[in-house]
Amino acid sequence: MEPARVRPEVPPFWVEVASTPGGESIATCIPCEACSSPCPIGALDPGFSLPRIIGRVKAGRRQETLAAEDLWTCTRCYACAAGCPRHARPGEILGALRQLALRAGADGPGPRRARALGAQVRERGRIDLATRGKPSPRRARPAASSAAVRGILDAAEAS
Repeated sequence: MEPARVRPEVPPFWVEVASTPGGESIATCIPCEACSSPCPIGALDPGFSLPRIIGRVKAGRRQETLAAEDLWTCTRCYACAAGCPRHARPGEILGALRQLALRAGADGPGPRRARALGAQVRERGRIDLATRGKPSPRRARPAASSAAVRGILDAAEAS
């Protein structure tokens, strides 16, 4: 007879993040602070900490994590991935958390901007950052493939 294995209980939120595209590498992440050193945002904002965000996920603190503004501070430059000794992808984990936050109806400047950019792609087939969301005078109609882009975005939101 094989001895019983003792497994710590995994919070459902951790499983939800690991099941979201981009969140899979949370299983390899150990909040060791190695990703904080190369992070340019961490250098500018001492309150931003990837290990703290990931620690909240591992502790199962869903509501607090998805409502936190620091999810939207990351620029997704992926400098954090270069410093990770376990080859986790902290930027991708944050992307998964952002998806979950948007699905949960998160509000604030970060989620509003993400929704606005998604709406621009859906309506125009591209993002108009230089024109602050107003149609570009050089290209008033969306690209021919914008219907395909809209379908991809709608499918992603439905999942």
